[in-house]
Amino acid sequence: MNTSRTWKRARNDAGTAVGDLGEAASILASTVVSSVTANASETLDDARTSLARAIDPSPVTRRWPWLLALAVLTALSAWGWSLVLRREQQVLDPGTPPATTAPTEDALFGKPVGKSPTGSDS
Repeated sequence: MNTSRTWKRARNDAGTAVGDLGEAASILASTVVSSVTANASETLDDARTSLARAIDPSPVTRRWPWLLALAVLTALSAWGWSLVLRREQQVLDPGTPPATTAPTEDALFGKPVGKSPTGSDS
């Protein structure tokens, strides 16, 4: 009987030990992964900056000429619009108004076919 209790107790202890070992492995793995990730991130950042320096050792910013050109263009367009809007509007002579009488049938549809202007059919 004593042997069966010992085996039962050993199995329970082994099960608990396996669970504890799994938790310890999980904690250790997360610690290792986080430290490797941090080191890899720093290493990659260093490699990226050194490669950028090797490719373009002195980055030249050429924004100022473009900004100056944009400012000059804006000033010229504002000056042009102010000139256009300051001019007096020229009033065009509308001329003589069209007739207000209704047009005749001949004016609308033209001369009928087969009729002479005098009204006789010759």
